[in-house]
Amino acid sequence: MCCSPPNGCCCGSLHIKTAAIVIGWFHIITGLLGIPGSIFQGVRESHLYYIGTAYCLIYVVVGSLAVAGVRRHNPCLLAPAIGLQAIEILCVIAGTVFVITVMALDDKAGKAMDKISHFNLLELSVFCFFLLAIMVSLLGIPLWFLCVLVKCRKYLENLSYVVFDDDPVLRRFNRV
Repeated sequence: MCCSPPNGCCCGSLHIKTAAIVIGWFHIITGLLGIPGSIFQGVRESHLYYIGTAYCLIYVVVGSLAVAGVRRHNPCLLAPAIGLQAIEILCVIAGTVFVITVMALDDKAGKAMDKISHFNLLELSVFCFFLLAIMVSLLGIPLWFLCVLVKCRKYLENLSYVVFDDDPVLRRFNRV
């Protein structure tokens, strides 16, 4: 982060607004791709998969708000995307802690693992450590998204003090 330009994203290769638009389109596309799958699973297996459909719709709406917020220079429209990223990060962390706790403390899971693979306590702790390492590495993308969205929000808040009539490049982005 220290090597990126002042208005660049964390990697330094994109402008912060461009990176936020890419993240918004990523949310839109992944949400649209997830809707048919979750509807199909809801019809085929269980009605609980319809919750995934609602989540995908929320993802599409939040991505649309992020793109609109960057294009209209409205930092308030980035708040739902920032909130969704924070919730996703907390859910991954809570899920990881839950899985490791259940694996370590549950007697039935421990007995089943002893029957299947003869894990001892050291092997189980190493397995939990690797599971935690994988989850931490999977948190890299949501953390990057969160950093970029927060930085873009701050950039847009500071940009709101600029007079758009003086600069034709900034004026073309000020379409309402």
